[in-house]
Amino acid sequence: MRTSQKTALLLGTVMTLSIGVMGCRSVARTCSGCCVSGYKDTVAGVEEGWVGGRERGASLDGAIVVFSFEDFAEYADLQVEKVAVSTHGSFGTEVTLVIDNVAEEPLRMADVELVALDAERFALDTDPKRTETTVPPKAKQRLKFRVKAAPKDIGTIRVWEHEIKIVESMRQHAVPTQPF
Repeated sequence: MRTSQKTALLLGTVMTLSIGVMGCRSVARTCSGCCVSGYKDTVAGVEEGWVGGRERGASLDGAIVVFSFEDFAEYADLQVEKVAVSTHGSFGTEVTLVIDNVAEEPLRMADVELVALDAERFALDTDPKRTETTVPPKAKQRLKFRVKAAPKDIGTIRVWEHEIKIVESMRQHAVPTQPF
């Protein structure tokens, strides 16, 4: 008998004895719990490996890959260009960020978390919540996202862990006109 057959026979015997002692529902719950736990641990390990590999490995296009504002600040500057009325459905505001890459290589901002906070620091619904973008070398690029709130209700924008206070000069309250 092969090892795999012996293992299957042993597992079947243990499950049969367990069913007699614990009952079918309890055995199913235990087995399901172990499977789900194992799956979650596997997915978490794959995600950690993916991020770790991206942080340590060279990108194919030679881009500098950053995963935090601290790393980002070594190569680029970030500003809020405007907080304006949005024309996208239920999202009331469109926020435009300007990224100024001063590096000689492309700058890839990976897994960027975008958060909008109101004056009382409650998080507002944003779209997207996370994104990735690559800025060409020695160039500026706009990054836009939408917020489910009026421009006047947005007090702070958080990009990764860096917060930018919104001042009145950044807000545009007029409804943008659509080109013909």
